[in-house]
Amino acid sequence: ISTKNTWRTIHDTFKQFPHVRRALIAWFFYSDAISTSMTASILFARIELGFSFIELVFLLLEFEVACAVGGILHLWAQKKIGWDSRKMMLYHLTFYSILTVYVLLGVIPGITFGLVNKWEIWMITVLYGMNAASLVGFGRSMTGNLIPDGKENELFSLYAITDKGSSWIGPAIMGVFSNLVGIRWPLLYVLIFFVVSIPIIYGIDMEEGLQQAGRVEAHSHDDAQTKDEDEQMKKEKEGGVKDAMAVQLTTNSSQTAPALIVVKSNDEDMDDDVETEQLQP
Repeated sequence: ISTKNTWRTIHDTFKQFPHVRRALIAWFFYSDAISTSMTASILFARIELGFSFIELVFLLLEFEVACAVGGILHLWAQKKIGWDSRKMMLYHLTFYSILTVYVLLGVIPGITFGLVNKWEIWMITVLYGMNAASLVGFGRSMTGNLIPDGKENELFSLYAITDKGSSWIGPAIMGVFSNLVGIRWPLLYVLIFFVVSIPIIYGIDMEEGLQQAGRVEAHSHDDAQTKDEDEQMKKEKEGGVKDAMAVQLTTNSSQTAPALIVVKSNDEDMDDDVETEQLQP
């Protein structure tokens, strides 16, 4: 019964909620890339750079502190620049792709950078950690917002299955590549998974996804058109009011204008009789 319910949930989710589907597929890729690169970094520091046990302990401690600090700083930055979770994820995935390319440069013979020195791994661990917790957090936030009301338990269970379902792929590939060509080459797999996640996340329409999840009104996309119509009606009303005021002003002027008195002197009459004519405007 549990298996049937799981497959029914997967089928309904992928069919009815395409943006949740994209979020889960992307999570499948970049979650495995993160976990694989973390494992590879420890082995790389031990085998390639000759780290001692104590140095590895401090390296892991540095990573944990960087995760905490990075999560807070990126949340602050998100509020400052006004990005949603989707845009923050695209930033993190792009950053990880560039960082992985830098490490892969170390395969070039005789190169003096590209994670070939001990000081580089200390620096990269800080950069990596400051983005790791933030990427995972924004990913959960985005997926949670896209999940329809009432389906949180089912879909977050599927979210966990998606993560665990890919956790074996990275270590398996890393083991094969490490035995064949060295421990640095498995990062090519990590790079591919980071890069593949970018267009998947980019294709998510947050507004449409929120509408499908029932978290915003369906007519929100008509707001711009409604605003234009309101402005047009406002202008028409203002024009009508001005015309009415002009007509009223003309009428009042006609009714209240003072009478013009024309005085005509009768030169022939020596008694200074005066004729007056009243002219109405």
